Amino acid sequence: MEPIAAHRIMGDSASSGEDGRMYAHIELGPRQIQILALYAGGLTRPEIQKKLRISDKQMDIAEDKISDCFKEYDMRDCARKWKEETMKK
Repeated sequence: MEPIAAHRIMGDSASSGEDGRMYAHIELGPRQIQILALYAGGLTRPEIQKKLRISDKQMDIAEDKISDCFKEYDMRDCARKWKEETMKK
């Protein structure tokens, strides 16, 4: 999956990181991108944790970062926004 530059989500005032995965001045790593892709694919939190072999604490940290980035609490909403942006590219 191709990363999205920040200006695609937050306008030209946001700057993107070296890898282009910065949204609203928050850089999402490969793990957060994986989680978004799996949520976008319809998987549930327990299914994602099992597939990626991550603990509740690791999942909480990743979801907090994703939530901060997209200004949404629900991961399905974040995944929907992320998917819409990836489809524009």
